[in-house]
Amino acid sequence: MKGTQRPGYIRRSALTCCKTESRSLWLIGDTSGEYAGEITSLEEKFAYSRKISSEEAAEGYVLVLKSKLSFFPPLGKTFQMIHDGKQRRVRVESYRCTCRGPDLPHEHYFIRWKGLRSGDKLEIREDAEKLGRYFIRVRA
Repeated sequence: MKGTQRPGYIRRSALTCCKTESRSLWLIGDTSGEYAGEITSLEEKFAYSRKISSEEAAEGYVLVLKSKLSFFPPLGKTFQMIHDGKQRRVRVESYRCTCRGPDLPHEHYFIRWKGLRSGDKLEIREDAEKLGRYFIRVRA
C-alpha cells in the first residue's frame, strides 16, 4: 500500500497509532499524508535488532534490511557506533546481487562489524542526545 491513501487513515503527524481489532499499529506517513508503511510498536521505530547469521559472523558484517535503511544515516555516510564504551566509525554500505536470479538484480545493505558469532542477538539504538551516534548491544 506504499504511496496510496489508506482508507480511514487521518494523518495527524508522521507517526500515528491506530487500534485494530487485534493489535495497535503505528502508521508511518510522509509529509503529504500518504500511507508509507506500518510498524507494530514504537520499539521497531527506534531500534534495529536481529539475530546474526553464520554468514554475517564469518564475513564480519551486520545485514541491514532495506525497510530499515531510514533508521540509519544515508548510505555511505560515516557515523559513530558505540559498543562497551568503545567508539567505532562505520557506515551503511551496499553491494549489487543476483541471488534471486539474473532477471532480479538488487542491492544488499550492511555495516562492517567484526567479532560477531552466529546466533548473537544484536540491538542498535540511536543516541537521543547526539545526532549520528548509535549504541550497539550484542548478546550471545
